[in-house]
Amino acid sequence: MKDFDRARRQLELRQQADDWIRDNPDVYARFVELAREKVGRCEQFSIAAITEVVRWDATVRFAKGKDFAISNSIRRYIALRMVEDHPEFEPYITTKAGEVGTPPQLTGKLRYEVVDDDLSDLDEILS
Repeated sequence: MKDFDRARRQLELRQQADDWIRDNPDVYARFVELAREKVGRCEQFSIAAITEVVRWDATVRFAKGKDFAISNSIRRYIALRMVEDHPEFEPYITTKAGEVGTPPQLTGKLRYEVVDDDLSDLDEILS
């Protein structure tokens, strides 16, 4: 049951991240812009650091008086989406393990790999 709960929570967080990206395309573009700057300088960066910059920027640039939030729970999935959309980011981006999911493992000098993040067997687990 523990694996089932973990898999379900990962799926929920991934969906929340996808929904957030869909609802905030300008803010997601800022994530990508900051990542491109770091990659252009061949510098490793963490999704946590970029999230803090984006939070500050978003309150100034995008929120326009509205409440604005980026949940720490979904930032790992935002990072994974960034790597899916921009594979060139992979050697430079790092992420910390969240409360759920498998922690990233360093593979080489500046690379990370999220082990067991493949949710293709999730339908089987949930059945």
